[in-house]
Amino acid sequence: MIIVAWAMLIIFYDIRSRTIPNYLSIGALLLALLVLSVTGQTVTHEPMYSAIFGLIIALLITIPAYAFKLLGGGDVKLLCGISLLCGVNVMITSFVIASLSLFVILIILSRLYLLNIILPLDIKPLVQRAPKEKYIPFGAVIAVGLVLTQVYPNIFRLPYPI
Repeated sequence: MIIVAWAMLIIFYDIRSRTIPNYLSIGALLLALLVLSVTGQTVTHEPMYSAIFGLIIALLITIPAYAFKLLGGGDVKLLCGISLLCGVNVMITSFVIASLSLFVILIILSRLYLLNIILPLDIKPLVQRAPKEKYIPFGAVIAVGLVLTQVYPNIFRLPYPI
């Protein structure tokens, strides 16, 4: 339940200010490293190799996206924190849920724009530099994916362990 509370705080801050405070992301990284060093497993009882493998995958996914300004630094630290706290399966599942959810949201927004139901939206901020208000808070969507994997672990579990 602590992971769900942490994710809810991230959702709140990322939606409100478009930033994830360092004390939430780096604090989770430090806590995860402490738990890993003391117990040899993650907070969700995954083995240490799962956390390390998850961290490597999280960095491989997020560093290029950060370099091209598609993700913020908070999103990078968030995925790294999820991988160290919960392991590779939860991190990948959270990221996939977030990516698919964002894709559906963007399709809905673009359709509403084409039908003139909503005010014109500028979707360019996903690929161009824009004011903070125009960015979609992807960290919040990742945190929603994390909450879903924690609340419904059997539904969102990968069919094979990594």
